[in-house]
This record gives sequence, C-alpha cells and structure tokens, in this order.
Amino acid sequence: MVNHHQKLIFQFLLCLLLACTQKTSSEFKNTQKKSKVYFSPLSCDSIEIFVKGRLKDRLPLFREKIDSLFDKHYLYYVNTELEIVFIPILNENKLPKFLSLKNYSSSVNEIPLLVKDSIIYSLVPEKYLIYTLYINQNFQIKNVDSLNFSNLLDKTDIFLKNNVEQPFQFLDNKFFLPIGSLKRRKKFVDRYSYLIIEKKDNRWISYKGIENPLEYIEALRRTKVPLLFPYTENQAIFMHQSIDRITVIENRTLKPNSINDYNPYTDYETFDYDQNKDLGYIRHYETTKEENMQFLVGTDFTLIIKKLKTQKINDPRRYEYIVLNKNFKMIHYDSIPFNIAPFLSFRYKRGFVLVNKNLSKGYYYAVN
Repeated sequence: MVNHHQKLIFQFLLCLLLACTQKTSSEFKNTQKKSKVYFSPLSCDSIEIFVKGRLKDRLPLFREKIDSLFDKHYLYYVNTELEIVFIPILNENKLPKFLSLKNYSSSVNEIPLLVKDSIIYSLVPEKYLIYTLYINQNFQIKNVDSLNFSNLLDKTDIFLKNNVEQPFQFLDNKFFLPIGSLKRRKKFVDRYSYLIIEKKDNRWISYKGIENPLEYIEALRRTKVPLLFPYTENQAIFMHQSIDRITVIENRTLKPNSINDYNPYTDYETFDYDQNKDLGYIRHYETTKEENMQFLVGTDFTLIIKKLKTQKINDPRRYEYIVLNKNFKMIHYDSIPFNIAPFLSFRYKRGFVLVNKNLSKGYYYAVN
C-alpha cells in the first residue's frame, strides 16, 4: 500500500511535471519557433552571380526578377529607355540582351510584365491592353498579338490591382487580372480575386473567379495580394502574401480541389482600418509586418521566402525559408543568416538559390 507520505511526493512530482509541460508549450507558442527536430535546415554552397553593379539604368519602380528563358537563367528588368534588359546571371562572359518595349508598354514607371519561356506578356492598364510578344533565342520579336479588354471590365464595379509581385497571370489559355472592389471603398476587397479573360467560340469573354479567402474579405490583413502558379497539367496553385495557405485549383472549373494550411507558426497582425488615415500607423504596420515575399512552386517541392515580423521600424529585416513536400507538408525550415534580395530566389538543379542583397553571390540549397 502507498502511504500518505508517498502520495504527497507523487502529487508534488505530478504538479511539477504539468507545470513544466505547460511552460514549454507556452514558450513554444509565443516564440513561434519551429522545432529543428521536425523541420531540419538545409546545408548550402555558394555560387557566383554575375550581376553586381549592372542595374544602374533600371526604371525606378520596376522590380527586377529572375526567370528561365531558353534553358538559361536570366535576371531581367526594364531600363529608362523602356527596354527589357536580360542578364545571364550564371555566365560572366555572356553579354546582356535588350528588347525594346516602347510600342508595347505603359507610359508610367511601373510596367506589368509576365515572362514565360519564349513569350513575354505586357499589360498596359491605362489603355486596357495586353500585348503578347513571341521572341526567338536572339531576343528578337517574331510576332505580336494584342487584346483590348476595355469592354470586358465593368469599371463601375471593379478596378485592376497593381500587384508588384505578380501583376497578372496566364494559365490554361486564360488571363487572370487581380481586381479590387469599387463598392467597398473602405477595404476594396471583392468576393473574387481575379477578372478572368478567355477566348471561347472565337470571341473574348470575361468573368470573375477564384474566391478570396475570408481573411481578405473580412479585412483582417492590409496586404491582399493573390498569387497564382502553374502546377500540373490540369491544376494551378493559389497562394497569398499574408496567409500561409495553398489551394489547389482545377484549371477547367477554377474550383478548389484541396486547401492546405501549411504553417501553424505564423505571426500575422490584424490591420486596424479605423486607423487607415494615420500615416504613422500604416508605416509601422507595413514595415514591421510578417509577409511572404516569394514562392517557387513545383510538383517536387515548394519554397516560400518569408519576411518575419519585427517590433520596430528600424529593426533589421529577418527572413526565413520554408520548404514543403509534394503534399504541402513542411519538411525544411531555417532562418536566413545573410542579407538577401527576397524576390530573386530561383530553382536550380535539385533545389533553389538565394541571392544576396548586392547581387554578387548565390547560395545553393539542395532539397533531398
């Protein structure tokens, strides 16, 4: 039989165990740290990037990007002469290529472009035009198509959003133009993310599609940017800059096949729309908020580059990478120990490359 003294000792040890368990759980939740036991970091090797000092003529508001064209990696941007400059980033001896956009671009500093293989799409929002430029391996224009969608947009209902990260998308012979609502002037969020334009029976039609998440509709975030990526032959991936969620979309119906919340350790802050005219509040919110900066989507793995939340405006920016497997489960995670250009990561060999801030070096991470 257990005597009274032994019972007291047992109760004390049980209380101590529970207290330690609760403390550990609380600390884990509050610090938002991911256990390295389950989310192991990747090792990396440095590679040379031949870009440093070559963007001096970049159009001020155009964000440079890296894409693969003709099986080579190019960093591209628009210069002050309204030319697209293509820099081969992994070959020092290759000269940049130039392609003029003077007849196919906007007159403003922000020129929405989409580069896909040997095709360049240029959106001219103020004229409601989309140009499709077909180029050859010498970066010369072979052919041009144009689409005027002025009559396909209800200008009393919606407006085109200026998404710097992904101004628009072209998938499954459809154009996806991000939209906002003119009827909700405080929050500007429509029920749907996109105006979709496609050709049917030899004529262009338009309709709204792909519903916004509730976090956007209920205005829990200020950044309400939709992002759409090709995935499989019949599916696309719908993602967000301020929600850690992946929705697999069926291309034909645009209905979700699956919804995957891939990261339970987020630290997003709800935006207070009652302070929407307070510039100090807005600056602090935009500077310190958590945000997904870039996505690299594939059927083997998906990479997310995330800017972490900070406390003060002047705090140094901190980034982390998250790697998901083909089932959208987190398999690798780590903070990034060097300053990066957060929009210039690219897929390479069996993994991905992060580019440092001055564009002089890349860090290759192989994904097993």
